[in-house]
Amino acid sequence: MAVVKCKPTSPGRRHVVKVVNPELHKGKPFAPLVEKNSKSGGRNNNGRITTRHIGGGHKQAYRIVDFKRNKDGIPAVVERLEYDPNRSANIALVLYKDGERRYILAPKGLKSWRPDSVWR
Repeated sequence: MAVVKCKPTSPGRRHVVKVVNPELHKGKPFAPLVEKNSKSGGRNNNGRITTRHIGGGHKQAYRIVDFKRNKDGIPAVVERLEYDPNRSANIALVLYKDGERRYILAPKGLKSWRPDSVWR
């Protein structure tokens, strides 16, 4: 991963650095593991603002991540690494030997389609 400094085109971008990972998948996410992520904008069921200063931002889709990792004993390989807009960590699309695909949080140093990146 490379760190790229941005040009100071405005005071807010003066000290901005971006982390660039060329191994991240550039296409669309795996559709069966993606759900709608609607924003409330700080409003309750009556439409009234109950929490101020909430709203805006870019539209995001929620990726269903397997936090339990309960497929013990089934070999798997990492298909690809992806960006996740809902968290600061990247996610990995894992293909299990039985044909099921799941997203997991990608640990540091994980590579895709490598024999040493087989999990459990």
